[in-house]
Amino acid sequence: MFSIDLIKQKIARGASERLNLFVDPDWIEYANPKAGSHLALPCFRFAKELESSPAEIAQKIALTLEIDGIGKIEQQGPYLNFWIEPATLHEGVVGSIEASMSDQPALNKTIIVEFLSPNLAKPLSIGHFRNVLQGRALVLMHKNAGYTVVTDNHIGDWGTVFGMWVVGFEKFSSEEKLAVGGVEELGRMYVEMRKALKEEEGNEETPLADSVQQWLLKLENNDPQAWDYHARFTDISLSSITEQMSELDIVFDNNLGESFFVERGKEMVVELLESGDAIKNQDGSVVVPLAEQGIDTPMLIQKSNGAALYHTSDIATIDYRERTWNPEMVIYVVGMEQQFHFKQLFAANKKVGWSDAELIHHWYGLIEEVDEDGKRSKMSSRKSAVYMADLIKLAIERARAAAPEDLSEEDVKRIAHGALTFREFSASHTGNTVFDWDSMFSLSGFSGPYVQYATVRINSILDKASGETGQPPSGYDWSEYADILWLLNRYDGVIGEANIDREYHKLAEYAYELARAWNKFYDSSPILTSEGDERQARLWLAQTIGRYLERSLYLLGIKIPSKM
Repeated sequence: MFSIDLIKQKIARGASERLNLFVDPDWIEYANPKAGSHLALPCFRFAKELESSPAEIAQKIALTLEIDGIGKIEQQGPYLNFWIEPATLHEGVVGSIEASMSDQPALNKTIIVEFLSPNLAKPLSIGHFRNVLQGRALVLMHKNAGYTVVTDNHIGDWGTVFGMWVVGFEKFSSEEKLAVGGVEELGRMYVEMRKALKEEEGNEETPLADSVQQWLLKLENNDPQAWDYHARFTDISLSSITEQMSELDIVFDNNLGESFFVERGKEMVVELLESGDAIKNQDGSVVVPLAEQGIDTPMLIQKSNGAALYHTSDIATIDYRERTWNPEMVIYVVGMEQQFHFKQLFAANKKVGWSDAELIHHWYGLIEEVDEDGKRSKMSSRKSAVYMADLIKLAIERARAAAPEDLSEEDVKRIAHGALTFREFSASHTGNTVFDWDSMFSLSGFSGPYVQYATVRINSILDKASGETGQPPSGYDWSEYADILWLLNRYDGVIGEANIDREYHKLAEYAYELARAWNKFYDSSPILTSEGDERQARLWLAQTIGRYLERSLYLLGIKIPSKM
């Protein structure tokens, strides 16, 4: 059966025989579209050893090389270009489509994806939105690759912020307000508390700050009232989180907070001191030196007053996950501002060896938007949305305003969510993402609705064809559709490349390219008015393109509307 990897191996083997030196299949590239070919072998790397120009080397191979399934081999400057026969391309799609459209066989390997991970008692902000979309794609793509995926919503419910929530509630809120406002009220009083602490600091006073630390110590000492506050805030927060995540079809396997790991973390602090991997400073604080790992700043795992920190629960979390799941990989989806935090954590794990898993910080940039003057700036509540729910609401309003009046609310939501999600994968996750609302909903450019609309159009045509799936006869001449067949054959390679470096914009770009190819095909090749073998071939292509588009969007977390 044809595959791009197999054809690369044949090319490499044939070139090796003619040059009498090793040619790696990985050196064979996708050709520049301007060349019109499918694959290309650059010959620069052979020039020195063969004492010949790259162009002469390419010409030498082209004159004698013949490979089954390749119709044309031609030298173009320093490149050797290859055109795969249309019938071979068709064979490749037919042979791989069923496997490509479902998750791969189980690898019997477990990975953990930690994402969302909000702080307790605060509404989900726009800052969580990139996290959620990246995390969902990581889960879907790794399940597609055959991994068992465990999802963890690691909630921040410990530390100084807990004291701020309690004091903030007692000073700025009430039972009545909390009953009505829920998590939004908790968020409001937290903001009020931050303002009050800042004002107190400016006056060189400490009563509020002292109260915050007292409540934290009460929690650490298992004070019943402190834990009652903790339980109430947790219930309110988790209820809100669960509701919002259900809108995005996300259900977490675990919602364990930092509080779950604190006691084990304290035990590990003692163990690290006993083993000599940690040292106690004169003020009573405990650190893990990381100089041997190339990090000058030691990792703080216990405050001078004996209180636990983020790193305390982090090391206990690594230990718990290793004992519970023995994961192959753990991916932490956390913003770019925490890079040093995870650099220290991963270095400490390498030093001590709590887990053999590959630990990965999958970080992302800021959310920006384009203002009326066309300038980019960080999205903020002053201009548009502060909460994630507000952002989604704005997108739904945009989708509804542009949709036909009879479009269902579910389809409107799918368009809105598709626009937001596709925008997230418009570029690398390490850069900032720009919310240009007009381009996000464009039906003529790089957008989720553009790709969704292509798929909806395909489904409409197939419905009108009364269930015909298209079965062109053996020996059909596929030359007219070689470009689309080549693009379909590239799907598995794109999926593989995207998963290697977790850059899922590559899959979004593929889906957009395939949608463009479909639109070009649709405009030039009528389907429902065609007849005979031509009709069967075009129906088969429409159905196949639709399946690849739908699968690509699914892996990014995007659903197809019933109509648009």
